[in-house]
Amino acid sequence: ETVYVPSSLWHTSGEWDGAVFGQGTGADTLTEDSHPNHQINEVTPGKEVNLVTTNNKGKIQSSSDGLVMYFKEIPADKDFTITATAVLNNYAADSQTGFGLICRDNVFTGSAFATATDWAGVGCFPQKMDGINNALTAISRKAGELDRNTVIATTAPKTGDTIELKMSRTGGVY
Repeated sequence: ETVYVPSSLWHTSGEWDGAVFGQGTGADTLTEDSHPNHQINEVTPGKEVNLVTTNNKGKIQSSSDGLVMYFKEIPADKDFTITATAVLNNYAADSQTGFGLICRDNVFTGSAFATATDWAGVGCFPQKMDGINNALTAISRKAGELDRNTVIATTAPKTGDTIELKMSRTGGVY
C-alpha cells in the first residue's frame, strides 16, 4: 500500500507525481521556499522532467534508500514496459549515487526515515562497488536485502552522456 500524499513542493500535472523521501535526503525539512538540494521540474508533463539532487542528498546503500522520484502508480498485477532517455547534465559517480527506472512497492511524502521496502530497478546504481567502477546494473531490494550483482556495462557514465533505459514486468518477473 502506498503512503504517498501529493506534495505541494513539486508542481506536476496529469498522472505523474514527484517525491523526495528516505535516508539522507533531508526530506522532512523541505519547505515550499527552501528545497535547495532537490528539484523535480516538469518540462513536458509525463514526457520530460529534470530531476536534481545535490550535496549528496539521497543514497542507495545496503541498509536503506533515499530517493528523488518522478513517478506514476501502476497496479501491482499489471504488466508494463517503460522506457526513458537519461541525459546527464551534471553527474559525479560515487558509491551511493544513481539514476534509472525503478518499480517499488511504495512511495512516501516528505520523510527522511530509513526505508528499505522492496523494489527492482535498471539504470546506473552504486558506482564504486568493491573498489572498481561498475555501471548500468539491474538492481533490486527484496525483504530489505540489496542485490546489486548484475553488471551489464563496464564503464561508469559521466556528465554529458545520454543513456537509454528500459524496464519491463511480465507475469511478476522484471
